[in-house]
Amino acid sequence: MNPAVSKVHSACFNAQQDCFAVATDSGIQLFNSHPAVLLRSFSREEIGGVKVTSILHRSNIIVFVGGGSYAKYPSNTVMVWDDKQQELVLEVPICFATHFNFYYYLNFMKLQDRGNQVVLAQVGSVQLVNLNNMSECASLSPRGIDAHLNEITQLALNNQATLLATGSTKGTVIRYD
Repeated sequence: MNPAVSKVHSACFNAQQDCFAVATDSGIQLFNSHPAVLLRSFSREEIGGVKVTSILHRSNIIVFVGGGSYAKYPSNTVMVWDDKQQELVLEVPICFATHFNFYYYLNFMKLQDRGNQVVLAQVGSVQLVNLNNMSECASLSPRGIDAHLNEITQLALNNQATLLATGSTKGTVIRYD
């Protein structure tokens, strides 16, 4: 993956959490979780830019939606790729709502910083909080991870919340234990 031209659009773990798929402007990358190793890469020439992707268990079936700067397939169609047959086996067109109404009341939305002039959000960092340890009389201490030097575009967390994958605007993909 060329970080200079490949923006990460999404990252998704499979059902077993033993691998994850990353959708970029340059295609799809499939990674093993333990150890973090690139298993397969689908280039821009093969499938074009991809907005969202997923892998069915640990099989040869890859599902994706085209998108980004170098899209080869439409963004309103789910594409199913069989890597064993090296071809698309299914296309499912999706209808999207084109008009949304959002109602919000500015009087009710306030940010309380309690006089703290500390930055509330930091570019490229992630904060993790274990809500299982929450009680009425104890406060939670978030764990901070300085993941990227650039903006984070995607996060993926496995079902057990033991693995985190992040992607940045530069195309960098990082996996954390």
